[in-house]
Amino acid sequence: MPRLRAQSTALKRRALAALPLLAAAAALHAGFGNVPRAAAALAGACAAAAFLAAAAPGQSPAPWLSAAAAFCAAAAARLLGLWSADPALGFALTASAAAAGAALGAAGPAPDRTSALTWAAAGGMLVAAQPALLRFLGANSAEPRRLFYPWAGNAWFLLGQPALLLAAAAACAARAARGLTRPRTRMNAAAPFFGAALAAALIPRLEPSSALGFGGAALALIAVLRARPWAAGSVRPLRARALAALAAAALVFAAASPFALFHAWTARLDSLYPGGAFLGTFDDGASAWTAYRFSRGERVLLRDGVIQRDDTGIALLSLSLALGQSPRGADCSILLARPPGPQTVSVALGSGCRLEVLDGGSAQTAALNAALGAGWRTLVSTDAAAADAELEILPTPWDRDARRQRLSAASLGALRVRLAPNGAAAFLLPAFDSTPAALDEIQAAAAAAFGGANSAVLPSGDGIVLAGASASALEEADVLIEDLPPQVKTADVSSLRRGLAAIRWRPRASAK
Repeated sequence: MPRLRAQSTALKRRALAALPLLAAAAALHAGFGNVPRAAAALAGACAAAAFLAAAAPGQSPAPWLSAAAAFCAAAAARLLGLWSADPALGFALTASAAAAGAALGAAGPAPDRTSALTWAAAGGMLVAAQPALLRFLGANSAEPRRLFYPWAGNAWFLLGQPALLLAAAAACAARAARGLTRPRTRMNAAAPFFGAALAAALIPRLEPSSALGFGGAALALIAVLRARPWAAGSVRPLRARALAALAAAALVFAAASPFALFHAWTARLDSLYPGGAFLGTFDDGASAWTAYRFSRGERVLLRDGVIQRDDTGIALLSLSLALGQSPRGADCSILLARPPGPQTVSVALGSGCRLEVLDGGSAQTAALNAALGAGWRTLVSTDAAAADAELEILPTPWDRDARRQRLSAASLGALRVRLAPNGAAAFLLPAFDSTPAALDEIQAAAAAAFGGANSAVLPSGDGIVLAGASASALEEADVLIEDLPPQVKTADVSSLRRGLAAIRWRPRASAK
């Protein structure tokens, strides 16, 4: 009976360890994932809570082990979030894999101290191998379509293998935690939360692949130092060799980890035009933005490894459509909301209208400056006058979090107050994500915020939503061109007329 009671108590403690995981998943689903570093911080906090809840009453795992493991959990969530271009998915992969692995590793009797240290070293080595695995997978799945859908088409191959490796590392850490317990003190209880907080704080400052690689190597090395395999009689010769091999392998993987994720992204970009180079990488904790120059000279921006829609012809067509909704004189104003790349900015600057810019996050702004050069900002107007036309090219992937941010009442309201009474706002949805359901959702949100909205499909397949308070949108190509500012008409009018005439309009939505 006492044994059954103890087993029942242990099972209940392990079940309670899942409660923080469920709470974190609910928070991310409710929108907390939009907060910078939230997914990684929650992953580390859940790992810390699980370490404490799964231990025997009055006991805690060794503080160095729990702190390092929580650090690695947070770093893994961030890295897998960038790998999948979805922080919430990165959290889900990390949490599910770690929970499954820990449940397996916690089964059975507790190992002795030497065995537990060997398990800890093995776990650190497996963690350090994660960036190298992603680099290998990236090099062997380098297709242009991965630039738009990083893991679609072969999800088990691209997501399953990192999850399995993480589950194996978690099983090793759980085995080690069972054999390396000590009386609980305030320091022991706070150690895992300190590791999680440290990882979350370092995310914008430390390259994500390096953070996980060196975190795993540190865990393995600390375990080896605790075991002291070089001391005579401390460890059996075979165990000593295993510890030395695990430490050496962890160091090799750590040395190969820096910028492993960017090497995977480079392989995808080189599948289009080989020989390009990154101009800068910037991480603000919410997303990682990079400026890239192809070998042929074109410059693009990537968000979490996903290339953003930035095309000169599409930008010109979208701006002309918005500007042509009312007669415009030479004194016109354009607002670019969160520009996705240098081509869109160049079209707006070349229109002859005053240009205002609503910047995105700090990482996006820095990447745009790296692509264009800081001098372009001198051409941006600081005049607060209302804009005749607004253009926002929506980000890819157009997932749940992107929709929540861009279609919120606050985001659309901020654009609405900067629009002139007879102005029009254009929202471009790239063809890769443009579906009737997606356009309907954007059209309904824009109609509620602006008073009315039309949607259409451009000749390129991109979807566009035109919002404004006017009773109906102008659709005739000749009328649109006639109402354009005179300086805009100096472009290739015949090509512009063909593009405007080929637009396929959809039913209009009005504010309810």
